[in-house]
Amino acid sequence: MNKNFGFDKHDFTTIEETIRSYYPIDSQENNPKKNISDFADFDKINELIIENFIVQKNYRERWVKFKNFLKQELKKPVQETMIAVFPCYSGKVILKKEGNDTLIYRKELHFYVSLLGPYYSIIGLDSTDIFLQDFSSIYTQNGLTPYTANHAITVSPYMEYQEQFTLLQAKIVEYLPSFKFIPFGICLRKMPGMPILDSYSKDPHKDSVFNALFRPDEILNVQKRGDSFFGAEEWLKVKRLDRLAIDEINQDFAKRSELVKTQETLHKVWKLESMNISPVTSMMGGGASINMDHMQVLDLSNPLCATFTTKENEVPVNTKYAITDNEIHFDGITAQEIKFLISSFMPNELKITIRLNIELKGGKKFDGDVFELVYIPY
Repeated sequence: MNKNFGFDKHDFTTIEETIRSYYPIDSQENNPKKNISDFADFDKINELIIENFIVQKNYRERWVKFKNFLKQELKKPVQETMIAVFPCYSGKVILKKEGNDTLIYRKELHFYVSLLGPYYSIIGLDSTDIFLQDFSSIYTQNGLTPYTANHAITVSPYMEYQEQFTLLQAKIVEYLPSFKFIPFGICLRKMPGMPILDSYSKDPHKDSVFNALFRPDEILNVQKRGDSFFGAEEWLKVKRLDRLAIDEINQDFAKRSELVKTQETLHKVWKLESMNISPVTSMMGGGASINMDHMQVLDLSNPLCATFTTKENEVPVNTKYAITDNEIHFDGITAQEIKFLISSFMPNELKITIRLNIELKGGKKFDGDVFELVYIPY
């Protein structure tokens, strides 16, 4: 399978590592065992289920208290939905329930907390019950039998779910501070070769991250709305900075810049003023096929160590560097595929040409200048 689910700026590898530590992530063709309970590691899942749900002292201490905490903080009814054969504590917050003897309409927030790792998920659900005459059903009461239909799920703080979704998130993290929200889009990612309890199940999500960490749930098959990758910020490799931290970093750049601003040297703090796209790159579609984050601030005031930022709200990167033959070599960045060439230097302007030697989609090779970055003193 693809490491990190194919993401560059986000790091979801801990999710995969957690699943691999409990489930057989192998090709079904090479795996004669068809049911997860045939594997030795299934005992670890079973032990967690017994410890958390079957041992009543632990269940009351860990999960009844958790449910009561949510009920008190949210000031809404909270019902358990957990099934004690899956490694997940789950429940639902009743936001709205109205109707009559023949029709009931509900809005609920369903939440799932994994026993396998510090992960949780939240899904809003709109559903109805209609009550029809059916004397053959064991669920018939007073001659009427309920038939449930799930209409839509909301997978992020969206529209009328925004306030309560955000509040539920905050309260889960308040009670379980190390737990992280898994975006719905990641929950649906497939883990090929992983049988979940019933290998003959027709559930389209039986091999998903959601089923592995939480439990099967038919509401995943309902039409969705909202942002499937809401919560991905929490999984960024480079964490976002708040306004106070950004201001402190900018002040630090300004102080260092003042010390060398009047000197006729390349070793000063530079800020990006403009970017010129090379004619060759323009013919490729305005550079649309080459995605790069450029250095917005480039601090070369230290002749041995450079500091740069690519986005204002990201942590600055520090790296050793050297300048030889009008080329800046950044440790860990400069490679055969990318070169930073000094095309022009004056005390009040620094131009750096980005040269790439890469393979494009379709197997075509590209070797040439793609951007010219124009910097002025910070």
